[in-house]
Order: sequence, then C-alpha cells, then structure tokens
Amino acid sequence: MTQQLNFQDFIAQQAKALGLNLGVTSDMSGEQLNTEYVFIVNDDLLVLVPVFSQSEQVCNVINMITDNFNVYPKWKRKWRDSPMLRAQCLAILSVVKDKPKAHELFLYSNGVFTKKYFSNIAKDEPKVFAMPGYRLGNLSANEIENLFGQHAVENLNYSFSPDQSSYFCYNNRLNLLGVGRGKDMSTMRRGAIYEYIERASAHYDKDDSIQTSHALGQYPTVNPAQLWGVEPDREAQFFPSYDDDKPYSWVSGRNALTDEAVYIPSAMVNYLKVMPEQFLHNPNSSGCAIGNSADESAFYSALEIIERDALMVTWYTKSAPSRIDLSNCREKSVLEHLKWIDIKGYDVECYDITTDIGIPSVLCLMLGRSEHNIAALVTSSAHTNPLEALDSALAEGASLIGICELNFFRKAIDYETFKAGTDFQATENQYMTYCYPQELHKFDFMRNTGNTVDVDTFCEQYAADVSSMDTAYAYLKAQLVDNGYDLYVAESTPSYIQNQGLYFTRAFIPGAINLIFGDHPIHVNSQRVDKAASKLAWINDASHLQFEDLQPLG
Repeated sequence: MTQQLNFQDFIAQQAKALGLNLGVTSDMSGEQLNTEYVFIVNDDLLVLVPVFSQSEQVCNVINMITDNFNVYPKWKRKWRDSPMLRAQCLAILSVVKDKPKAHELFLYSNGVFTKKYFSNIAKDEPKVFAMPGYRLGNLSANEIENLFGQHAVENLNYSFSPDQSSYFCYNNRLNLLGVGRGKDMSTMRRGAIYEYIERASAHYDKDDSIQTSHALGQYPTVNPAQLWGVEPDREAQFFPSYDDDKPYSWVSGRNALTDEAVYIPSAMVNYLKVMPEQFLHNPNSSGCAIGNSADESAFYSALEIIERDALMVTWYTKSAPSRIDLSNCREKSVLEHLKWIDIKGYDVECYDITTDIGIPSVLCLMLGRSEHNIAALVTSSAHTNPLEALDSALAEGASLIGICELNFFRKAIDYETFKAGTDFQATENQYMTYCYPQELHKFDFMRNTGNTVDVDTFCEQYAADVSSMDTAYAYLKAQLVDNGYDLYVAESTPSYIQNQGLYFTRAFIPGAINLIFGDHPIHVNSQRVDKAASKLAWINDASHLQFEDLQPLG
C-alpha cells in the first residue's frame, strides 16, 4: 500500500507539479524564504500568502495588522487533513497559478478558503491631481477599497450605519473607526476607508523613531510647547506631565518652510498609540490628513489647523466676520449643497472668517426651521481656493445633518436637564449644546453683523494661482512666511499604507489655536489673538476673550 504524503509534503508536491515557486512552513514569524508564495501550515493556521521573495517583510506586516491572525477566532481557523481539504488546496493553488495577484491571500476559515486582501507591493510613484481632486482621485481607489473594505485581512467591519446616512469602517481590535458621509454611496464608502486609514496611521509608530530628551540637545528636537507656540509661563498648564529632561520617543519631521530636519514627539504624531508619555491634553485628529503624496497630506493637514484656528479666534473673541451673500452664486456644487440643506429643513448663513494667516476660511451656520430639526449646526473649512473653502464647509454641513439629528434626538435630554448636568460638556459631543433653540443667542455676535460680502467679491479678494497641488502648497507656505508663522510636519505613514500611494502627515503651526474639547481657557494663546487683531479690523483683541461658551464644533 502506498503511504499517503503528510499534508505539508502534499502541498509542496502539488505546487511543484504546477510550477509554483512556493515554500511551506509552520512559522508565521517572518522567516526569509526566497519564494514567490508561502503556505503557512500549523495547528491553528492554514493560509497561502504571496510574498514574491519578501516573505519576512510581508509576514511581519500581516502579523502586525492581524495580531498574528488572532483577529479571527481560533475555532474558526481549526482544520484537519481530509480528501476534501486537499482538493480545496489544489483548487487554490491552481487559481494562484492561473491568476496571480500580489495583494490576495487565501485564509482557511469556517471550513473553506476565503480570499482576503492586504497591501503588499508598493506603487511606482505617488499620483497627485489638479485641485481639488484630493484622495478620492487616487488611481488605486478601487484597489484601496478592497484592501481596507469588508474583505480586508484586518477583518474590518465595513458597512452602512444603522440609519444608512453614513458608512463606517471599524477595527474592533484597535477600536479605530472611520466614518464616511456624503450624498452618494461611493463617497460615503471611500470616505469611511480614508478616515480609517488616517486613524490607523496615527496608531502605528514610524520605523525611524529615536529615544532622547529635548534638554540633551543630541538631536534637533522640537518640544510640545514649541510646536504649539505656548507662552513660556503656561507650558505647565498645556503639558503638565512633560519634562524636557526626560527621555521620550521622537519621530522625524521637518520645518516645511525652511526644509530643516527636526524630531517631533511621537505622542503628538501617533496620538492613538498607547504610550507611557501621554502628555498631550485631549489628543485628537486635528492637523492630521491623508494624501496622495507627502506634500499633499502636509497641505491638507495645515489647512485643517488654519480652519480650526480661524473658528476659535472668531468664537473666543466674539468677533463679527462678514456674512457671504450667496444670492448670486452660480457654482453648481455650492447650489446643490444649499438645495440639499434646504430640503433637510435648514437655513444657511456663511461667514468669511479668514484670519491674518491669509488662507480663505469659511464658517457655515445651519439653522433648523422646525422642532424636528436641531437648532444649529456649525461647520468650517479652509482652502487656498476660496470657492473650495466655501464648497467644503457646505458639503460637510450637508453630510452631517442626518447623523447629528439622530444623535441628538436619540439622547432625548430636555433643556432643563441639560443645563443642570454635563452631558455634552468638554467632549466631542459638545456641539449638541447648540441643538437647543435656547442656545441660539450665543451666535448673535456674528448673526447681527452688518457687514456683507458678495460671493464673487469674496472669491476675487483671495484669488491666487492655486490650480495645481504644487502651486497651492507653495502659496500656503508663502502666506505663512509672509505673516510670521512656522509649519512643522511629520510624515508618519506605515509602509503597508504607503504601498498604495497614500501618505499620512501631522502638521503643527506654532501659535495657532488648536481644536480642544473642554477646558478651553488654558488652550487659547492671547498673543495669537492680539496678532490677528493687529492686522484685521473685524477681529477683537485678547481683552475680549470669553470662555463661558463651549466652541460649537464636534
């Protein structure tokens, strides 16, 4: 009687017969094999992985994002040798032979082999598009949706929200959530993935991190107070647990205006990674962005800081910006957003909140017309193209109305109870404060302004040559230089994400007011306010600073 080959030898024999350059191993730890494919066979795992002579690198990435495949319950991965399993393996090997795909692996789960997608082979060059074709114009967009969608090897939850007003991409192991909103399913789906990719990038360390103290002076480190432009006598309030003499983890960055190489605290870049040095108060994603190149991600990261800074300066000084008159607007996209918001039951007021930095910034205030709407919702945006700033603020407002209404009315907290408690205080839900009609008077300082600017005049006032990514980013940097600001950026993209031509950057503009939920008074730099007021007549100086009203963003 012919003795049956053991399972591993069977796999090797069949692969050889098919002409596949395949190695069989029981170890998923990243053993370097000079083969195109690796078949991992052990008691708890059966998986075929394309590695193309990079088995160690590929397996290490897969282990990192799947926690050694523990994102799949062990009982689902159980297998036993049988004629049926061998037939399945032969079929999978034949598929790989006929249609090799570098980003597809086959995992045995629940009795069958399941195709899973992962980011493997790097793209040749980043692709950057004419403004504002940001991100969704990536030539790999369809592939990216596979890699981070419902069949991702990370075992992500990827589906509609319960009310179907948005899409979500959720990593249960890391508790990372990306939410996508928009007027069509494609925009929602991809928006969820890109936001998830941004969150995932903020979780993983960059490979070039160092350990040192700022005081040691061994490397060109920029400490937290320098990054935020904090007054020296208030550093302890901003970063109470930070100490220049203590060693911390730092990642490489640069001053984008001088191209000087610097090191930035890891805790301020990879803010979602659990670290011993969590000295950043209320860490959030403000100043983070994904782009099709390092420069593009830096550009959008800086815009987010400028946008939030403009809103905070306006809000905390109770300054009255000019209202943008949209009655003569002819831009199709803007008109579509206005119509959508109107159908939802809201009136819209838009304001020019551009500060001394000189990058067009817009605040959009949506006001509900009935008891079935929330009373007010605020969005904002900044862009080197003023029309894009206006359009983006309205687009965000149109996409947020549904989920904000759902969240508020689901809580069903009456106004008296709200006033007596702290349900929305000092959290990302604090925007709900302004869902009550009784709080609308807090917008009177801007709504009662007599200053109005026609939309065409608004666009002409800030017109510049920003038709391409290069010219837009160059213009932004020039505005910062001309107005006395710095820009520090840290590109910190995990390799498996950069493989798809995407880059993650966190930016810092020292002196700008950062978005922080709760405890606002200690996070507003009075020198920043005075600087803006000295250049723009509509901005009140620091003597007008008021903190009794929570800022309205969520």
